[in-house]
Amino acid sequence: MRLRWLVLVLVLTVSGCSLFSSSPTFRERDPLNGLGRQAALTLERTPLWQKGAAQPVLVVPPTTIDHHFPTPVGHFRDALARALLAKSETLQVIAWPGPAPRPTQANQWLLETSLEARAPLSLSDRTLYPYTLTMRLYQSGQDAPVWQTRSSGAFDEQALNTTRRY
Repeated sequence: MRLRWLVLVLVLTVSGCSLFSSSPTFRERDPLNGLGRQAALTLERTPLWQKGAAQPVLVVPPTTIDHHFPTPVGHFRDALARALLAKSETLQVIAWPGPAPRPTQANQWLLETSLEARAPLSLSDRTLYPYTLTMRLYQSGQDAPVWQTRSSGAFDEQALNTTRRY
């Protein structure tokens, strides 16, 4: 009888430990989440938020996306917003549902993002989809962006197609 309990406890312990696997989660392997984290890091390195000023509020409308990607990539904006919230203790991020109005308060910022596709590159074992990510940051009272950046890369078709959508 004791042996049965000991085996049961051992099995439950081992199965419980397997829940805490060291393998990357789907979000960590998702190329759009990776791009969102990289974009947030780029924005964080820009000294735009003044220390001591009112808490900045960043409005992030939906990303303008070129529809030449093989799968929907619309969750990029959500990945970017999550990454921005994880990086900053003081920044408030609002994922705006549609086209956002220009900021009106001194602590308000508008981050417009666009993801453009270029012609796919067919390799012997995969297809790559080159992209250009453009980010423009507007502050209240400014018609032109106060900061902008462009970055380029490529998505692997297989990684895009196997990414879990959430």
